[in-house]
Amino acid sequence: MKQVITAEQLQELSEEQKERLREWWFKHIKVGDVFIVDGKVLKDGDVTIGPNPLLSVGQCIELLQEKCPNGIAFHNDWGEIWTVLAQDTQNDDPPDSFISRVIAEDHDLIDALWEAVKAVL
Repeated sequence: MKQVITAEQLQELSEEQKERLREWWFKHIKVGDVFIVDGKVLKDGDVTIGPNPLLSVGQCIELLQEKCPNGIAFHNDWGEIWTVLAQDTQNDDPPDSFISRVIAEDHDLIDALWEAVKAVL
């Protein structure tokens, strides 16, 4: 099972989304985090030179919990579809909204969480 997003997935973000991601990450950086600088994947290096974090499963969940304070949930249906749900923070109708649904063939939980992260950045 894949544990972190790929450099290719990171490129799916706009420059504004990348900046919001970096701002969030700098507040939560931990030893062992993986990031990319100038096309090179690094771990535990100098993070003052404009890194882009390659988020882990745990980091995606943490970010989603902060951005969706009314709750998130994720589940796998019959081993084929990963779904990430988030409580709408603007109103309570409908109480749940799908923000990510990924067909799991050749996809892992991190892929569904990443789709949700992109939606909230």
